Amino acid sequence: MRVIIYACLLLVMTACVAPGQAAPESDVPPEAPAPPPEQPGAALGFESGLLLSAWNTQERRHEIRRVDPASGQDAPGNAPIVLGDYRLYDTPYAFSPDGRQLAVAAGHGEVCEPYAGGTRCMTSADVLHLIDLVGWREVTATLSGKGWPGPLAFSPDGSRLALVYNERGSSRLWLFDTDSGKTLAQGVLTFAPTLLAYTQDGTELVMYGTPPGAKPGMAEPGPPRALLIDAATLEIEWEQTLEGVISGDWCLDNCEATHGAQVFTFWTPAVVLSPDGRQLYIVHADADRLTTVNFEARNVRTVEIDAAQTWLERLLALTADTAQAKGPMEGASKAAVLAPDGKRLYVVGRSVHSPRDANGNWELREDFLGLQVIDLGSGRQVTHQEGRADRIKISPDGATLMLAGWGETGPWTDVLDAATLRRVRRLTGWEAAAAGQLNGRPVLLVSQPGEKAAQLALLDGESFEVIRAWSVQGYGVWVARP
Repeated sequence: MRVIIYACLLLVMTACVAPGQAAPESDVPPEAPAPPPEQPGAALGFESGLLLSAWNTQERRHEIRRVDPASGQDAPGNAPIVLGDYRLYDTPYAFSPDGRQLAVAAGHGEVCEPYAGGTRCMTSADVLHLIDLVGWREVTATLSGKGWPGPLAFSPDGSRLALVYNERGSSRLWLFDTDSGKTLAQGVLTFAPTLLAYTQDGTELVMYGTPPGAKPGMAEPGPPRALLIDAATLEIEWEQTLEGVISGDWCLDNCEATHGAQVFTFWTPAVVLSPDGRQLYIVHADADRLTTVNFEARNVRTVEIDAAQTWLERLLALTADTAQAKGPMEGASKAAVLAPDGKRLYVVGRSVHSPRDANGNWELREDFLGLQVIDLGSGRQVTHQEGRADRIKISPDGATLMLAGWGETGPWTDVLDAATLRRVRRLTGWEAAAAGQLNGRPVLLVSQPGEKAAQLALLDGESFEVIRAWSVQGYGVWVARP
């Protein structure tokens, strides 16, 4: 039995216009026709070309493809890079800071382990692919073991790659030379981190994650940990247990009952690293609270977010949508992005509560945080705006926010002016992948999942009209820098 704890939540999410927002512009429909193609030879997007991760149904293999934005076809002279014969739905990848290299760990199957009274499976990783996006060449490294990849991180100069590699009951940190693919060092980890990054000077690595409980998915895990590691030797220089930060998922009640009667809880705080890798910001999932980990000063500071109405008060107001639930759940999750100037955090989130109705059936009530803007210097909430997004992205220049959610008709993305928080456009049916420049023109990559085909499009970054639209059979998603 494969346990997918939160998938059912997506089915009950509905879209609406938040009160007090500016009147929305017209939607961009998924079927919007593309204008006439530009002349061949146009420069490839995002400096190194538009990258697509797709399943080749004819060859039955997973590929990374470089797409020519003028035609939607593979760029001439750039054959697909084959990752393996297994569909990689959620494998981690990383770009080098200059955008000239891509690293992805791929495999040929799944690795499964006991979890939450059932089984969870992850895509295995057998080979590390280090791809030169300028020359469209790759170097590979064999990953010994039977595990799955965690986060990856390039050094600031792109010469090294750090990779977390997980196996049942153990994790390790692996360091590679990106030119040759050779192993430079390995270190043993006591838990599987979910964040890994180099500091700006490249001398250290920072890491964050939550150790599992005694029975993963059933027992409450310990508090998260933050680590500072020597980037050359992989020795731990500083480690801090973050008491008071609740993170993870576990069985809360009726744990000896059959599946469906057990009460599970989940708490996912928003975790954002500063551009220089020296500050880690954690917005608590269960409270209006901000914890800052300072890796340079090696200290931790927690402040209450001064808000007109607290997250808990909004949750208790029970103004959420209600739907029939297959099993009871309690908890909350948040996501955040940092303004490029490092002064503000933009936060979205949702909470769920599962009471019983008059007939004794479980209900699922879902409440949304809206958009919260936090001043990092004071810990104050600068402003708050109602909304129903649970995912958020920010453009590289910080001028545009992209808030995403899921409604009855599928995904949607609200494009907001970051300065005024005014909604510029709602993209119905589309989910934004990344914003960037193409020939000096601001553009936005968007996608739309489907059972038999994936819709992909390139939007103008100012008008948000479709410039190009493509369809790929089966699975296909943009590979883009966050």
